[in-house]
Amino acid sequence: MSDAPLPNPSTETANAPAAMVTLEPPLAETLRSGLAQVPIDAPRDDFNRRVVAAMQSGRDFEAWPRQVRTRLTWMLPPLIFGFAITFGIAQSVARSLPPPEPPAPIVRAAPAPPMPPLPAHLIEPARHTELKTERK
Repeated sequence: MSDAPLPNPSTETANAPAAMVTLEPPLAETLRSGLAQVPIDAPRDDFNRRVVAAMQSGRDFEAWPRQVRTRLTWMLPPLIFGFAITFGIAQSVARSLPPPEPPAPIVRAAPAPPMPPLPAHLIEPARHTELKTERK
């Protein structure tokens, strides 16, 4: 444990947060004097052990398989009952719906016909313009 003193109502620390509620001066003084009179035990080295012992006192810890079984006996009946009710409602709704239409047959598309060759008079001028630009 650290050697720093624990804050108490009778001492003010420099990093204390601002009060959320402001009291009138007489009420604030009464509160301050009343809190200063409350006895405060000094922290001891076995504080953590005492807190853990207080939390575990009177509790019977069971092995984890038994804890799992206990929780499953609590959870499974409502789960099964809820599933059965939901499944029954879904079945009754599904029976009242019209049957779905059969899917359309899958038709394979015919392959595209081959492309006709390009006319020669369109290709020749392009070659001449390329040659002219290369010579320059």
